[in-house]
Amino acid sequence: MYLGDKLDGFIEVFRKDSADGVILLKPVEDPRAFGVAEVAEDGRILRLEEKPQEPRSNLALVAITV
Repeated sequence: MYLGDKLDGFIEVFRKDSADGVILLKPVEDPRAFGVAEVAEDGRILRLEEKPQEPRSNLALVAITV
């Protein structure tokens, strides 16, 4: 479940920038249980890894299906 009003900003970025996709991330305590993103200093996604034993960050991928 997700609340649509909480996604308005992300949807606007997606539309305005003609993005091919938008990745939502959330810091978590144990990233080994999630898909994890490695992010460059400039905000670019460097790598996505599913349930890594040695996570490169604590930023979990947020999944939304519609």
